[in-house]
Amino acid sequence: AKWSAPAMARLYHQVGAAFDFDRLRAAAGSIPSADHFDRLAVRRLIEDLMNEQVVLTRAVARASKESVGASEAAAEAAVDAWIGPRQSVVEGVRASVDEIEQSGAGWTFAKLTIANSSIREIAASAR
Repeated sequence: AKWSAPAMARLYHQVGAAFDFDRLRAAAGSIPSADHFDRLAVRRLIEDLMNEQVVLTRAVARASKESVGASEAAAEAAVDAWIGPRQSVVEGVRASVDEIEQSGAGWTFAKLTIANSSIREIAASAR
């Protein structure tokens, strides 16, 4: 069944919150880019993060009724329910991202690429 745009947007927002997509995209956007190719690489990384958020949102939507998109709280509960059986994998990704962030010297392109790779694994398994 096709979801309404507002319902899907709420779900997308809650998936973003659960996996810290906004924080990662903001970090990527703050990386200084010396030339065109550096900027292109960062832009592609941001696009990858957006695509992974879409993939995860669709996976949660497939496992849920559209009514979960009626409110942010219901959408958050649906995301939590989807994460439930995958809790150990998701917690591993969160721990990895937290460890990278706390390693000092701020976010770099290399660190974001590693964090993105961890999230990509969950997104790939959700297809």
